[in-house]
Amino acid sequence: MMKRFEGKVALVTGGAFGMGAATATLFAAEGAKVAICDLLEDEGPKRVAEIEADGGTAMFCKLDVTKEPNGKRRSPRSSRPMAG
Repeated sequence: MMKRFEGKVALVTGGAFGMGAATATLFAAEGAKVAICDLLEDEGPKRVAEIEADGGTAMFCKLDVTKEPNGKRRSPRSSRPMAG
């Protein structure tokens, strides 16, 4: 049975902690490759490790979405290594 997000990449801002982490975990459980983007450099890699331990695919990138140039510069590049 195919999962809802199989073959998709989900970029989750604020994905290192709280509701964002729960979202990232759920997307990964549904088959998405997850890019966790957040300012929390200590928590982000922990979420990645948890997702990978459960058989998912994830990566972390430090991103401040309140700074528009950061979002424009990072978003496309964040998902590129996971495509395909």
